[in-house]
Amino acid sequence: MHRQSDTLYEDTMIAATAAVHGLTAVTRNTADFKPFKVKLFDPFKPARA
Repeated sequence: MHRQSDTLYEDTMIAATAAVHGLTAVTRNTADFKPFKVKLFDPFKPARA
């Protein structure tokens, strides 16, 4: 039987595109991108002082 993944297809494609092109994925939902090990930026997270 095939096990369904918890990862969304769209998130996988965004992460793959970022990885291949050396880009940063910009998302508020960084938790879903952690397994992909791509550089992430959350624009809603307060900047460090």
